Amino acid sequence: MENDGNTKIIDNSAKKHDSNVNKKTKFNIATKLIMVFSLGMIVVMCICGIFLYVSQVRSSKESLAANTVQVQNEINHSIKNYIDKYISAVTLTANNTIFAEPNSNEDAIYEHLELFAKNFDGILSYYFGRADGKTFKMMDKSTPEGYDPRKRPWYIEAQNADKLVISDPYVDAFTEKLVITLSMPVKNSKNALSGVMAADITIDTIMEEVENAKIGASGLVYLIDSNNNLILSQENKALTEELNNEQVKAIVSKGQANFEKYKYNSENKYMTIMPISGTNWKILSIVPEYEFMQNLNRLLTRIVIITILTIIIFSIFVYILNKKIIVNPINKIISSFSTDKSGKISLNEINLKQNDELKILSEELNTFAAQIKQMVKNIAVTSDNVAQTSITLQENMDESSNLTRETAHTIEELADRVLSQAHENESGLLKIIDFGESIQKNTNLADAVSTSTNEVKEAVNSGMEIIDVLSRSSADSQVAIKEIFEIVKSTEEKSKEINTANEVIKSISDQTNLLALNASIEAARAGDAGKGFAVVAEEVRKLAEESSKSTESINSIVDELVKNASYAVSKMESVAKIVDNQQKIVDEMQKKYEYIGESVKKTDTVVRDVETSTATMNKSKDDIINIFEALAGIAEENASDSQQISSSTQLQSEKIHELRNVTNKLSEMANSLKDEIDKFTI
Repeated sequence: MENDGNTKIIDNSAKKHDSNVNKKTKFNIATKLIMVFSLGMIVVMCICGIFLYVSQVRSSKESLAANTVQVQNEINHSIKNYIDKYISAVTLTANNTIFAEPNSNEDAIYEHLELFAKNFDGILSYYFGRADGKTFKMMDKSTPEGYDPRKRPWYIEAQNADKLVISDPYVDAFTEKLVITLSMPVKNSKNALSGVMAADITIDTIMEEVENAKIGASGLVYLIDSNNNLILSQENKALTEELNNEQVKAIVSKGQANFEKYKYNSENKYMTIMPISGTNWKILSIVPEYEFMQNLNRLLTRIVIITILTIIIFSIFVYILNKKIIVNPINKIISSFSTDKSGKISLNEINLKQNDELKILSEELNTFAAQIKQMVKNIAVTSDNVAQTSITLQENMDESSNLTRETAHTIEELADRVLSQAHENESGLLKIIDFGESIQKNTNLADAVSTSTNEVKEAVNSGMEIIDVLSRSSADSQVAIKEIFEIVKSTEEKSKEINTANEVIKSISDQTNLLALNASIEAARAGDAGKGFAVVAEEVRKLAEESSKSTESINSIVDELVKNASYAVSKMESVAKIVDNQQKIVDEMQKKYEYIGESVKKTDTVVRDVETSTATMNKSKDDIINIFEALAGIAEENASDSQQISSSTQLQSEKIHELRNVTNKLSEMANSLKDEIDKFTI
């Protein structure tokens, strides 16, 4: 039953090991390393991708903002150049003294206006409002009735500004073109206002350039006047509504914006406002966010694809590298410490060529395996010694059992003989009593002496025969007692030998327990690799403890056996003395009977002394009765001692049987230990 339990433990351990191997196969260290490195790579690539994406967003945004500013600067520069050309013309005209002096020839004034207008294609109308209310207009000398230039906005603004003024764009009523008016005060030599020189200039060229300007693919550029109204060549209701949005109004009202973000109709846009130098106008550009985000989305897609390809290539590289540097050496280590389906444990030497921690681990495992092998060899030797000792002990138990059976048989025979002797003593006593009665009759019946003598002869002959039998029985008892004494003595010596062998077994059990403890410690140091052996070591320790308990039980049984044997020896010595005394009495009885025989022979010649002889015979009869009574007591004592010896022998036989069972159990334990050790391949 013990061995079956051990087998179940080993089988369960093997099943657990197989289960662990299967789990490792499904999720091994190579997979874990690839997952760790891949996760790290994913994190790094994600961080790099996010950083690159954010950087590109910032860069694209800054680039688009810079592009917006560049476009606006170009438009600003173009508008400034365009207007400066006419400003120069108006300034040059206004500084001409012919316009400054109130008495100048009016025809000359018209000629100068036409001359300057011809030199500049963009001038739709060139006119001069004099301080006296007179208006001079190129190619048109007629003036509408009631027209006073001094009340016109262009005159008033220039007069108030005391410098050249550029009006906001407006649609000319005749040409329906967008035009602006340049007006500049004209002063005389006394720095007094002589009038205001003005020119209506078409801005179609400017508007065409503005409307054709693009920022990226979808960013647009617009002009707004001093009142933040759009300057458009044609109506754009959608844009007008957008500029009326509160958020957009807030940005436009600042007068300047540098790529400020706003949201309109769930769409993010960026607005940049740049004042046009020399005017009250502003350049407004609107760029949708998707202008730069669509390129970034393509970049993000490329980053994701590159990240996935990098992770795949890196994982393959890590897998190959891990398999060569880590997984293969670990598999080699695992294969060196293996357990097959039958529970057979192999401890092979590990040889790794690489020079790293796995090399150190393999060397430590080789040292551990060597120690385990030596330990298993020592346990195997100890197990063999225990098995051999148990076999020897079994043989001794068998021999002791046989001797005990023989002793019991001999004692039974002795008891039978003692009982027979007791019966014979009783019979002899009865005959002596009869003999006494015969003597008494001889005293009363002197005339029947001859008959009585014959009866005495017969009685004497019968007594001699009984004495003969008793003598032989006593001799046989002496021989049997001596044999029993020798057997009991031998049993005592064998019990001492058993005790000595049991001490050896106890010493071996203690050593085995110590070896099992060391094996458990070494298995604990080995970690998972030593779990299987830890189970074996635990079983060895249990076997050692059971062996120790068995030796204690054997010691107790052997001590009791030695005590019983010593007691039997003492009793046998007493029996021997009693038998010796009995022999002496028998010898004495034999002499008495011989004396009686001689007396009977002389009866015929000493009839006269019958009374004296009868008295002597009566006395002898009493002595003989006492002797036979003593013999009867001795026989009873012998019978009692024989029964006691038989009982002790029976108890001894039972103890030997128990000892044999313990020895058989010890042998089974030794065989179980040997089976466990045989599972190691050394």
